Amino acid sequence: MKKKTILIISLVSVLVLAVAGVWCLYLDSKASMPNFVEKRMAGKNVNRHKEGKYYVEEHYTNKISDGKNRIQAIVLHHTASRVNTRQTVKQMLYGKKEASCHVLIDYDGTRFLIARPEQISWHAGQSYLNGRNNVNSFSIGVEFQGNTIDKPLTDKQIDSAIDYLLPLIKKYNIPISNIVTHEQVRTAWLKRNPESAKSVPEKPDITTKEHQRFLTVLKKRLKK
Repeated sequence: MKKKTILIISLVSVLVLAVAGVWCLYLDSKASMPNFVEKRMAGKNVNRHKEGKYYVEEHYTNKISDGKNRIQAIVLHHTASRVNTRQTVKQMLYGKKEASCHVLIDYDGTRFLIARPEQISWHAGQSYLNGRNNVNSFSIGVEFQGNTIDKPLTDKQIDSAIDYLLPLIKKYNIPISNIVTHEQVRTAWLKRNPESAKSVPEKPDITTKEHQRFLTVLKKRLKK
């Protein structure tokens, strides 16, 4: 009888310990869930709507720096990515690479909002413009899906990007001379920091031809 009682007590003890362990795991997972949800919500398509001719999707990333963006410039990029636009958006929202932008423009003109204009996104890296480093802190980063070395920007990409940028250009009085490419601000930084050439390698970016084409269309729109 005593042996049976001891066995029952032992089994109950094991069961209690097992339940306690499971409960602890549940509490740990519950405690971490807000961060997970917050991260997922940051990139959730919370609003898809049409602005003028083009669709706009709001996707907001956590890949931003503290502080307010003192907007004085616009930096143009192309993704040069082998993945589709949706994958590019996911990479900017959740990818390990420290890269984001304010807006990504798809071939059909759809705009994916990655960060709000007043936020500092991670698009220019080591950079220099008009006597200042860290161009991220005073610029809007515009990414065009595609590789302009292989294929030019579509007319819809240019048109949609200008739709997005015109209000900002007027609000912050951004001069045309401050609408530059990533390559320009990176090269300017490297000229002042040649010892860092190996750690900040050159990379293909939006071509000079497409940059000038973009500016030509923009100037025409500004005159209207």
